[in-house]
Amino acid sequence: MDTKREYYMTDDGSVVTRDGNVAYFSTERFKRDICAGECCFICGVHPGAADFNDEHVIPDWILRELNMHARRITLANGQTFRYDRYKVPCCAQCNSMLGERVEEPVSAIIKGGMPAVVAHLRQHGPWLLYIWLSLLFLKTHLRDRGFRWHLDARQGTFPISEAYDWEELHHIHCVARAFFTQAELDAKALGSFFALPALFDGPFEHFDYADLYFHRAICFRFRDVALVSVLNDSCACFSLEKDKLFSRIAGPLSPLQIREVMARMGYLNLLIRNRPTFHSEFKNGEYKISGSHPDTVEVDDWDADAYGQALYFACRGLLQRCFNADLDVIAEHLRHGRYTFLFDENGEFITREMRSEPPSRA
Repeated sequence: MDTKREYYMTDDGSVVTRDGNVAYFSTERFKRDICAGECCFICGVHPGAADFNDEHVIPDWILRELNMHARRITLANGQTFRYDRYKVPCCAQCNSMLGERVEEPVSAIIKGGMPAVVAHLRQHGPWLLYIWLSLLFLKTHLRDRGFRWHLDARQGTFPISEAYDWEELHHIHCVARAFFTQAELDAKALGSFFALPALFDGPFEHFDYADLYFHRAICFRFRDVALVSVLNDSCACFSLEKDKLFSRIAGPLSPLQIREVMARMGYLNLLIRNRPTFHSEFKNGEYKISGSHPDTVEVDDWDADAYGQALYFACRGLLQRCFNADLDVIAEHLRHGRYTFLFDENGEFITREMRSEPPSRA
């Protein structure tokens, strides 16, 4: 298929096609129309200029498959909200395209379990699943604009997103809508991505989702499939940890172990000194999203307390489900980075048979 198009730059630095589609949102337009406005988060069309039917943050195929529409997600402030109302602005045309080009193929892969995920990655690489995770992360935090941090307005009316620097989501937005813009994605634009086997029998639910906004890290689990990613590191965390961490994982992971992997990768991402940069290029009628990074990754020293805060925030919603006693002690040790759910005192991966024990000293 010929992907060559005619592109034009607008006064604000955005790039549009001859038929008026926004191929690239300038940072200012992204913040104004998508982050602060109510435009379609994919194409940017204004409400009233097109039919809107909005997009579920957690895809509807998951809600249908696991009968979750009436259940509730726990937000960053600890409050809960119904899944079927958990949506972001999206026009009907983009919602249909998103379903056809992303959600339908992703659902087929993930419903097929780890064998289908591995087969897809070997044949096609990570891009489809990575774009899908970018969409999940983007939708989650755009939706945070609509929730107050305090349920009691007397304590403040600022939203969960009050501290967000929306510019930091710009690259993730560009990647997330690549299915719409038909942008070519260069390998340097890819973040660290991991597909891991997950436990889901026994006491474990079949679905889990968590992310760390400031760490740009995300984890997703559906039955035996776990996906973990860092979305803005140009694979730096993968290169640093593939031998130190992932070579030591010797079996399917519990929900807490998956969240610990996300927290470790997310905190490591914050430690990177010489960060990658990302850019969009328009040349000869083609759009390419690329990046650049140093040959070696430099990181700051590991701070157990700072890591512990990320680990506790990632795991706090699951602690009461997994432990019947000593919750305060466990939480305190997690906050200071003293416990691990992944490895025992000898550094060996904690398998299914050992998971009834308290977490190990880190």
